[in-house]
Amino acid sequence: MKKLLAVALGFTLTFSVVLPTSFATSTNKEISEVEKKLINKGVSKEEITNLGKKYTSIIDNVLQSEDLSNEQLRNLVNGLLDRETDDEKVKKGTMKKQDGYKELPKHDFNMYKPKELIKSRDLKNEVSALASSPSEEHSTGVIRNVISQWGYSTTTMKIDLPSVYLNKTNDSSSYVFGGAYTKNPSTGMPYSGADLGVGTEDSSGRYWFPVIYLGLPGWDGKRLPGEDDDGWYQSPTVSIDKNQVQKLYMIVEANDDQLILSIFNGITYSEISSISMYAPGRYFTNEGQNVQLAQQASICYLARGDGTYNGYLQSGSYMRYATFSNVYIYNDLNLPNGTLWTSSYTSAITKGETTQAAAKINASVFSADYNHQVSINLN
Repeated sequence: MKKLLAVALGFTLTFSVVLPTSFATSTNKEISEVEKKLINKGVSKEEITNLGKKYTSIIDNVLQSEDLSNEQLRNLVNGLLDRETDDEKVKKGTMKKQDGYKELPKHDFNMYKPKELIKSRDLKNEVSALASSPSEEHSTGVIRNVISQWGYSTTTMKIDLPSVYLNKTNDSSSYVFGGAYTKNPSTGMPYSGADLGVGTEDSSGRYWFPVIYLGLPGWDGKRLPGEDDDGWYQSPTVSIDKNQVQKLYMIVEANDDQLILSIFNGITYSEISSISMYAPGRYFTNEGQNVQLAQQASICYLARGDGTYNGYLQSGSYMRYATFSNVYIYNDLNLPNGTLWTSSYTSAITKGETTQAAAKINASVFSADYNHQVSINLN
């Protein structure tokens, strides 16, 4: 069975939710409408039991958004029932490195600290650098980040991979992510966090790789045994060729002391990747009381190795039409069935790390904030 592992980044929301009657709590003698729907589509009662309420709800929400064929539904069910990670499959010899696989540049991933979050985490050395110079050399990249209210632990999203060009003299990589940020319940201060999603370092943006970046405890603590210096974990095998797969379905989970990233083909719903990281002591919980979630799109500058970056807002690099759609948000406490991530569930939207960088981001919001498209043009 898969070990549930995780990744972190992190803000409290008190709310009441009316749960849909279509997923009323089942008793031993009663089958919910959702369960009836799945049974009618060929999912067995045993499989529904093994899926559990959250994954059953996730499947139901996909069915509400799309009219899946029996084959697509079967692929999704099989992927959610198969809880082995990519790493476990490699060790068993059932999964090998795919064509185009390469390791992404780990040291560049420290960019995921938008200016507002840097200030809240009191990273004074970086804040002063940003404040003292408008130059992009003290900024780590261009990012748009949609951040939820406090109180959630899982988000699901359909992703259209963007068209990407990277001028490798200045820019290292591009990412499309979900995220999870935590706060210390005793102090109420932001504590830790993680990014989970896919990234590319190809100048043409052809090959994408599942990755998790786990922020430090307090962003300045010590690593766990076995973690590399950058808190980085990449699928040991999976390479997603955009020429073959343009749409993804992603599930980002901040469970008790672990984070999990599950990626499916957004057309066939066959499983592509499952990776996880262990994250104890960072306040990740299934209930999500001290967790915020995020939707992110970005271009990372090339790091020089001395704490500065080759950021140049006219480099010619671009990331166009990264699309987030049918984004749902969940917790195990009072929103186990999930709901569309409307603007009422959003606490903030951040753009860029500098005013100049923010001007390079264009967002088309179709249905705030569960259906939107992001482009970054450095020209």
